[in-house]
Amino acid sequence: MSGLACSVRRTFAILLAALPMAAPAVHEAASPRMDAQARAEAARAERRRAADGEADFRAEPVDAAFVAGTVDKVRGAFEGASEPLRSRLRSVECRSRSCRVELVDVLAPRPDDSELIPVLNRIADTLPRASVTRPDGPDADGRVVLYLSR
Repeated sequence: MSGLACSVRRTFAILLAALPMAAPAVHEAASPRMDAQARAEAARAERRRAADGEADFRAEPVDAAFVAGTVDKVRGAFEGASEPLRSRLRSVECRSRSCRVELVDVLAPRPDDSELIPVLNRIADTLPRASVTRPDGPDADGRVVLYLSR
């Protein structure tokens, strides 16, 4: 598969994961996987995945050369976007082979959400792997953390 196709698939997966869950259709309400217990299990699994991703990132050693060039590249990818999207970038932190990018207010509907695709494509050559988590806690509303790695 070409690099562009992989990048587009990765970007689509990131955007899909960042969207709020739609309300289930009436016929899905009877599904055993839609019950309260299943939703609670899924929420616990997401919290574990987010904690594991954060712990893995924090345990990674720091490579100053990778950090300098990569933080600049990630921030630069956002510079070409509109002000509303640029203002969503809360932080970029890199280690030796991955970066943690925190965005705020991504669940709020905005007309510029489609601009995230070219931003992510600009960094896909350096950081082709991605996972998306939503932090848990009182100040986590609307925050999404992207873990991007090479």
